[in-house]
Amino acid sequence: MHPSRVCEKTSICPSCGEIHSGICQAPQKCINCQGEHPATSRGCPFYIKEQNILELKGRNHLTTAEARRIYIQSAKFNYAAPVKANTPSNNIEGQINEKMETMLLKMNEKIESITQIINAKMEQQATMLVEMFERLVESLLQNLTAINKLGGVTISPSRKKKAVDNLRKASGIPMQLDAESGAFFFVIFGVFFFFFFVCVQVFSFIPLHQSLFLLFQVVFSEMALVQWNCRGLKNKKIWLKVPPFSCSEFWIFQETFFKHEDHFLCSSKTLFYLDRQDRPGGGLLTGIPKNASGRIIPINCSHNTNQEILAVEVFYKDLNFIIINLYAPQGFNIENAKQFFDSFSVPVFIFGDFNLHHPLWGSDKSSPLSNDFVEWLQNSSFVLLNSSNPTYATHTGSASLLDLSICSASISHGVDCYVSDSNFESDHCPVIITWSKLKYISKIIKTTDWNRTMSQSANVLTTKTNLHVLTRKISEVIRDNTKIITLPANNYPPWWNLSCHNFQKLKILFRKRALRFISESDWIKHKKYAAKLRFHIKKASRNYWDKICNITRNP
Repeated sequence: MHPSRVCEKTSICPSCGEIHSGICQAPQKCINCQGEHPATSRGCPFYIKEQNILELKGRNHLTTAEARRIYIQSAKFNYAAPVKANTPSNNIEGQINEKMETMLLKMNEKIESITQIINAKMEQQATMLVEMFERLVESLLQNLTAINKLGGVTISPSRKKKAVDNLRKASGIPMQLDAESGAFFFVIFGVFFFFFFVCVQVFSFIPLHQSLFLLFQVVFSEMALVQWNCRGLKNKKIWLKVPPFSCSEFWIFQETFFKHEDHFLCSSKTLFYLDRQDRPGGGLLTGIPKNASGRIIPINCSHNTNQEILAVEVFYKDLNFIIINLYAPQGFNIENAKQFFDSFSVPVFIFGDFNLHHPLWGSDKSSPLSNDFVEWLQNSSFVLLNSSNPTYATHTGSASLLDLSICSASISHGVDCYVSDSNFESDHCPVIITWSKLKYISKIIKTTDWNRTMSQSANVLTTKTNLHVLTRKISEVIRDNTKIITLPANNYPPWWNLSCHNFQKLKILFRKRALRFISESDWIKHKKYAAKLRFHIKKASRNYWDKICNITRNP
C-alpha cells in the first residue's frame, strides 16, 4: 500500500489498460472489471464495490479487512432459494389482514386499559402531593408563629430549650433555634414551593413519557468533549456560558486568533494555549477540568509553519489519555506527524480542522494530501468518528466536512460523535463527542493496617525458610491486611483518599445530629472533624500535585 506518485511499476493507460505512450486510439477496456469503459469511470462495478466497502467501514467504525469480508458475505447471499421454497398460497393476504386486525384490536384495548390505570394513579399521586404540601405549609406557618413569639419574650435558656422541644414534638418537623432559624424555614418553604410548582407544570402540560424523558435529560445529560473552530474567541466568550460549552468537560478550539496577552482564566477549566507568533490568525486552545491534571507533550515531528499541533496528556478519574488539537489551513500533511501519532501507548483523541476533502467522509473530490491521510488512517490503529454531516458552511450556502474527530480503536466502541445545529457566530459548527468512561465511576481506595502487617511479618521472619517462600508469605500477610473500599459513584477529585472520606462522613454525621437534637457537644465535634477534613484535603492535594510535577519534570 503506497501512493501512486512513489509507485515503481510501469504506468498503464487508464483507457485501454495497455502499456503504451502517446494518445490512446485503442477501444476502451477497464482493467478492473474488463468492461467497455475506462478504468477511471465512476460507473465501474469495481469502483462502486470499493465505495460501498469504504462507506460500510466509515459508518460502522470497522477496519478495511472486516468491512470487505462483511460486504462479500452479504453479496454472496442468494434470496432465490428461500423465495422458491416458500411459495405463497392464494389466501395468504387474507390471513395476514385478519391477523393484523386482531392484533391491532388487542393492542388498542391494552393501550386504553394502561392509559386509564396511569391516569388514575397520576390523579391519586397529585391529590396526595397537594395534601402533603398543604400540611407542610400549615406546619411551617405554625413554627414561624411560635418562633416569633419566643423571640419577643426574654426567657431563660432552659425554658427556651424546653419550649423548642415542645414545639418540635408538636410539629413533627426537625428544627433549630438560632439567629438564622427564620431564614432557614423560608429557604425550606421556597424550595418545596418551587419543586411543587415545577411538578405541577411538568405533569399538567406534558405527557408522562415526555416528562420522564425531560427529567432524565436534565439530570443525566453530560457532554464530554466539544471541538470547535471558533474563528476568533475574543468576541465569542459569551457563548462559553451556554450549552454545549458550559456542560462539556473538555474544550478543543481552533483559530482562537489569540496572542499571549489575550489569554484568559476560567473558573472551571485549566487552559493550554498555542499561539501563532509569525503572523495573525490561527491559535489553539485545549481546556480540561480543574479536578484533572495535564501536561503539554513536546512535538517531535518536523516543523511546518502551515500546521499547528497541541498535544496534552490528561489524568482524569483514574483515566490516562491524550488529546491532540491541530489546525492546518492549507491541508494536513500526515507525513510530518505519522510517527508522532503512532508513538503513544495510551488512548488518543485527535481533533482539528484538517481542511481535507475525500469521499470517505462524503466529499465528491480528493487531493494527494487527503489520499495519503486516508491511506494512513486505514492502516493505523485509529478510527474516524465523523459521519457525513458537514461542519463548515460558506456564505454562499455550500457545506463540507473539514473538522475531523479521530480516536484510538481500543475505545471507539464507547465513543459517540454528532454535529451541533448552531455555529455560534462562526462558520464552523461545534462537534460534540461523548465517552462513556467519562461519566461518574466508582473510586477504589486501598488501605493497609501496617501495625498488624509488621507484627505478623516479624513472626514470619523468625522462621528459617528460603527467600522465595519468605517473599510469598510476606506478600500474603500484606494482602490479608489490605482492604479495598469502593466509594460511591461521585465526582471525587483524583487526590481523594480514605482519610478525607472518613472525616467527611464524620463531619456530616455530627452536623445532622447537632441540627436534629440541638446538641452543643455534637456541634463541637462537627467543627473538630471539619477542621481535620480541611487539613487532610490540603495535605492530600499538595502531595498529589507535587507527584504530578515530578512526573512532568521527568516524563
